[in-house]
Amino acid sequence: MTDLTKGIIEINGFTFRPGTRIDEVLNFFGSAVRTLELSSGVKVKFLQRFYITEDLYSYAFNFGKDGVLNRLSLIPVAPANLIGDPVKTATYKLAVAKKWLKGMLTCEPNTINDSCVYYKFSSVDYYASIRTDLHYGLTGGEIEVSFHEV
Repeated sequence: MTDLTKGIIEINGFTFRPGTRIDEVLNFFGSAVRTLELSSGVKVKFLQRFYITEDLYSYAFNFGKDGVLNRLSLIPVAPANLIGDPVKTATYKLAVAKKWLKGMLTCEPNTINDSCVYYKFSSVDYYASIRTDLHYGLTGGEIEVSFHEV
């Protein structure tokens, strides 16, 4: 059961939480994921999208060198008519992120404005923003979930 205040997020039958270990994820998802070795640890990527809602899916998880989950991403889906317009796509995705977070959390965000939303809890943070890209204008809107020790 998902409880964002505690950093608990269920994705396709698996419960991610602070302290989740990479071996747990690999054992559960098996051939549905691939791994990438990074200088900071291991990134686990789904080979297909696993939807949390009809317009929000999960894609990648970062584990530190200690094998413990430290970050995951939740990606809002933009409608096809916005594809090719980075500004409208990013703005739409941020609106989806804000709406989902507001619906899942009963508290007010620590920061909210036209370009971002941020919630901070003792073991997890949620951050979604749009930012300027040199080539594409505005990009972003994804929810970055950062886990930290309590």
